[in-house]
Amino acid sequence: MGLGGCETTTSDNDIVPVTLAEIRQYQADPKGKPFVMLDPRSERAFAEERIAGARHAKLERFSGKKGDIDPAIAAFPIIIVYGDDPSSVAARSLSKKMLGSGYEGVVMYMGGLGEWRRADLPREGTKVGATPAGDAPKP
Repeated sequence: MGLGGCETTTSDNDIVPVTLAEIRQYQADPKGKPFVMLDPRSERAFAEERIAGARHAKLERFSGKKGDIDPAIAAFPIIIVYGDDPSSVAARSLSKKMLGSGYEGVVMYMGGLGEWRRADLPREGTKVGATPAGDAPKP
């Protein structure tokens, strides 16, 4: 007879939050731990606007199975996952899948791209710096 309930699941309670101030400290410390920023939003959203230097992370690439780890990502001692804002389903899903697989150093930037944009920090993409259609200058 097998033991029930031996499987572990990763929940939102397992996600470790990181603040904008903490990320800025990581960036400012030349001798600090290297980190990577992962953006699991859609390819279109990523192409249009992302935090400068972030890597696109397709959710399908991450199984959440124990031991299913990409060594290129696991090499970073700090792995920062972000979405648009604290309610980002994609960012929460990726964080939980990575934790379930056994990645270490996974944190979620709760403020996401929205807070980053409001702080006027470096972004890149096809729509960065573009004037919204409704605000286009009149000839």
